[in-house]
Amino acid sequence: MLFQPSAHLNLTYQVIHYVEAHLDQPFTIRTISDELGVSYFYLHHLFGETTGQPLGELIKRLRLEQAFGYLKHSAYSVGDIGELTGFGSKHSFSRAFSQHFNYAPSTVRTQSNLVVTDSFVHQDGALATYRGHWKQRMLDGQYAMRPLPPMNYFFQYLGTMATDRSASFNRRLQRVFELQTVMQQPIVLSTSAIGCATHSQNAMIRAGFLVKDDRTATYLSQSGFFQRRFEAGNYLMARFNGELPAGSLLTYSLIQESVQQGLFRLRDHNSLILVEPTNLQQFEVWVPVN
Repeated sequence: MLFQPSAHLNLTYQVIHYVEAHLDQPFTIRTISDELGVSYFYLHHLFGETTGQPLGELIKRLRLEQAFGYLKHSAYSVGDIGELTGFGSKHSFSRAFSQHFNYAPSTVRTQSNLVVTDSFVHQDGALATYRGHWKQRMLDGQYAMRPLPPMNYFFQYLGTMATDRSASFNRRLQRVFELQTVMQQPIVLSTSAIGCATHSQNAMIRAGFLVKDDRTATYLSQSGFFQRRFEAGNYLMARFNGELPAGSLLTYSLIQESVQQGLFRLRDHNSLILVEPTNLQQFEVWVPVN
């Protein structure tokens, strides 16, 4: 039986899912409350009580962290990034970005190694090691670039990087592993966190499956899984050996080094880590690229 979070926590996850899926669109807390069928005041109070942060601050933070990553790793213009993150105009985006990070967008774009001081990559000393390892892999051609069709990703939220050793996090992950014996396909891990901008306490981890058939999709939807659709496009794919918790940091290292070496530019932030449960020391990273 799948682990089901409490009603309050499940509603919180529904809110986070809505925000993550609509960051390229302008919306308000009222929009979310109408979509979920709850009152504005109830939603505002519940989210703050459950997460310890105001919902409006979460929305702004996720938009701006995504923008930070786009400035560093994509070829999109500042104006396009403002639209991709729901700000509408270049002026409103630049003002909000500068107020939040104390850096102008142009500064982040021109200083390739700039990261937010409390981001999880800044807090981990292994970044240089991972980048050096990946640079050698690039030189040896140990990766593939492949076009993939549209994909439907069904997932559950596990918790944050800061809680990845907690009992509740591990219990949710174990339930996904148990379901894998029925699914008979890799478990797919992901996060909306941006390594250079997101604190580990805010880096929400997801686990689920890429689904092709309607029967499985219906089953997972009825089992409390959320759904995201990824459009067709090119992906960089690379296999790695190592402890699974290193995956998020490794993915960031791969992206950062690849962009600096001119291998690719990032298309979006929907990178995936595919894990074969029979060997947790091996996993494959998929990065959407242009």
